[in-house]
Amino acid sequence: MKNEGGITLVALIITIIILLILATVSIKLVLNNGIISKADKSTNQYIEEQIKISYADYKAAKFDNETKTLEEFIEDSLKNKFHNNNIKNVKTSENTITVTVITPNKDKIYVYDIRTDVIGETED
Repeated sequence: MKNEGGITLVALIITIIILLILATVSIKLVLNNGIISKADKSTNQYIEEQIKISYADYKAAKFDNETKTLEEFIEDSLKNKFHNNNIKNVKTSENTITVTVITPNKDKIYVYDIRTDVIGETED
């Protein structure tokens, strides 16, 4: 019998198994407990902390700089922290600071309640 140089059945099965393993790993990266959702969660926590820090900086600098409003101060502070200018707008009221952040999929709105020191997040 002539020995032909083709792919054997064993080599084909091993290749399919390796592809299935790679597909499984890739799918886990996309699901809720994967790396992408953890990165989103970390980004949200970072933004929330930067809003709180910006407000604390405003309270500390309030007596030194009377020219900027709370809204202007928070917006400038956040835009300096996020060099890529993802801050769409900042609005303030008596008890809240609302920050809209541009994200690849949807804009996210963070509402910081000054009285309770709690931040809520929604999507626009």
